[in-house]
Amino acid sequence: MTLRALLVTLVAALTAIPSSARADENDKLLCISSAEAAQQFRRDHKFVDAARELETCRRASCPEVVRVDCNNWLREIGDAAPTIALRVRATDGDLLTGGRVTVDGVLRVQSFEGRPIILDPGVHDVAYEDVAGHVVQARMTVRADDRNLPISLVATANPALEPRHETHSATRARSAVTDARPVPAITWILGGAAILTAASFATFGTIGSNEADDLRKSCAPKCRENQLDAPRTKFIIADTSLVLSALALSGAVVTFVLRPTRADSRTLSVGGAPMSSGGSAWIRGSF
Repeated sequence: MTLRALLVTLVAALTAIPSSARADENDKLLCISSAEAAQQFRRDHKFVDAARELETCRRASCPEVVRVDCNNWLREIGDAAPTIALRVRATDGDLLTGGRVTVDGVLRVQSFEGRPIILDPGVHDVAYEDVAGHVVQARMTVRADDRNLPISLVATANPALEPRHETHSATRARSAVTDARPVPAITWILGGAAILTAASFATFGTIGSNEADDLRKSCAPKCRENQLDAPRTKFIIADTSLVLSALALSGAVVTFVLRPTRADSRTLSVGGAPMSSGGSAWIRGSF
């Protein structure tokens, strides 16, 4: 080997070693930064972004300690994140698979096989595109506690025989999610008790006052003790009823103000599919 060739080989070896080391170091830094970003996304309830970062830091080229943590976190996100159970059917009821699934215009599944899809809470546009390029889509509201939320799309009867612009069909799903706060039974009971005891206070208070007025006119101030017992008893009952009414009313107000909130979801789906022999339309709802 000539001196020139030896020098070229030596220089190449010296430059290759630092470059490989820098590449390994950069890859480790990418793994660590992806793990950190995934945790921040998870705290912000951005589960889709968190899962994407965790897929990066669980690669075989990442340090083992980082890889193990990312695998564990990815499983935890799978258990905690909202998911939808997408079902795409032809108009004859057959399940369709193998197409592309996009969420808000971003490709999420290249070849759909029916597995649950992780989504962030909020409103999303989900679309399914079959191998022929025909698209069906729906808009839905996903809550943080939704697990395998059933979403049904209906495709055309025979998309392979009809051009795309004539066979486009869509199911538009309007999911109205409201926070319902039903009045609990205890509030009605306490409210009724407050009304009854208030009526008792008014009744016995009026009777006692009338009896006391009669005594003032007939025997006061020399009325016997047994004559005073009747109005005194009425006043005691009236005072007790007033206290009980105030307590019942307070309890009714407290239970009404602190009543729990629960989600009330109503979904209405309207769609249609043109066919070579006519067309089909449907309306579905869940309340």
